[in-house]
Amino acid sequence: MTVNSSGFPSWKLKEGVADATNVIAASGMRPGSPKFKDQNGDLVIDSNDKVPIGSALPYLTGGFNLSAMVYGFDISAAFNFSVGNKVYNGDKLATTQRTRQGRFRRLQAICAPGTAWTNVDWNTGALIVDPDMLAEINKDCKMFAPTGESLFLSDYYVEDASFLRFSSLTIGYTIPQSITQWAHMSKLRIYASASNLFCWTNYTGYDPEVDCRRSTPMTPGIDFSAYPKSIGIIGGINLSF
Repeated sequence: MTVNSSGFPSWKLKEGVADATNVIAASGMRPGSPKFKDQNGDLVIDSNDKVPIGSALPYLTGGFNLSAMVYGFDISAAFNFSVGNKVYNGDKLATTQRTRQGRFRRLQAICAPGTAWTNVDWNTGALIVDPDMLAEINKDCKMFAPTGESLFLSDYYVEDASFLRFSSLTIGYTIPQSITQWAHMSKLRIYASASNLFCWTNYTGYDPEVDCRRSTPMTPGIDFSAYPKSIGIIGGINLSF
């Protein structure tokens, strides 16, 4: 590390560490900058290091229903699932990076000081130029430092979107005929139904079943400002004379 004429540090990469300046679009690599795998061994991260990382199309989708009836009560439940597809979590990208224009902010808890890398002494507001002090302050950090110029794309934001969704549940009760006939009715059934009750998934976004980018709703495998599915509950009566 050296200090330039403006008083800002100029960092030199360790031997064997690839330079990702082309990707992160910052003024050179610095402590806390994200690291990328150098696929071709030239120590420069660029388009030549791109490799396939998955597909937006699942290799298995399906669903199944369960139903039962006992003592006048009836219950039915429906599930659907998807296995093997990937989703690019654009919301996570927009809330873990920061741009110079201020369009995006580091809003997630993982970006808080103490969890994300920082090059600033928060007690004084001064820029830290001592490598040993940087290492000590950031010893427990799990998140890269903000680049400060523009967003960069990375497989850090590509997640497994496999899921099992509890899509609907209906519970009903049919009044015994001995009662309905007395009231001059052939059948009386009371029921309640709920949809989108729960989704089991490792995806960290709101909903793994998405294909939405803000500029177009037809973007498979991208989750950027998609409105999450809501839970719906209805009830009713089926009456026959």
